[in-house]
Amino acid sequence: TGARDKLGPNVIDNTERGLAFTAHEIAKAHAEQAAIYRRFFNFFDSYDIIICPAAAVSPFPHSEWSVGEIDGETMPTYMRWLTLTYALTTALACSVTIPCGVDRNGMPFGIQIAGPNGADAQVLAVARALEDVLASDEATRRPVPDLGGLSAAPKLATETG
Repeated sequence: TGARDKLGPNVIDNTERGLAFTAHEIAKAHAEQAAIYRRFFNFFDSYDIIICPAAAVSPFPHSEWSVGEIDGETMPTYMRWLTLTYALTTALACSVTIPCGVDRNGMPFGIQIAGPNGADAQVLAVARALEDVLASDEATRRPVPDLGGLSAAPKLATETG
């Protein structure tokens, strides 16, 4: 309780929401997560792999804790903009994110390749094949950061040395 001022708002929000759940609500959530896992696993009876964006928005300044809105829709919690990521986590997916050039704002863009739990070799093989294809096109190849510019950037307040 004495360390709350050392925590970020997202950790505080997660903790407060978690503490508010009843045992019954937690049990229902576990049952729903198991159902999501089964539906996701069964999806691969018809499909080999899922490929989707890694995030719903362009990268944003580190000083902003989350995204407030997307396409005019207010995000009810800081987690809402992360749906593309936590949906796969909730389904216990095997996934990897690879770069795919830059978005319309000139910021790095990534795609996720996902398969059912345990499909690590397949997911990695598809990711490798896609990286090879994407690398052959200037628009989709891995962006190379300006390391000189990064090293010249001012240090964050939390950095030492």
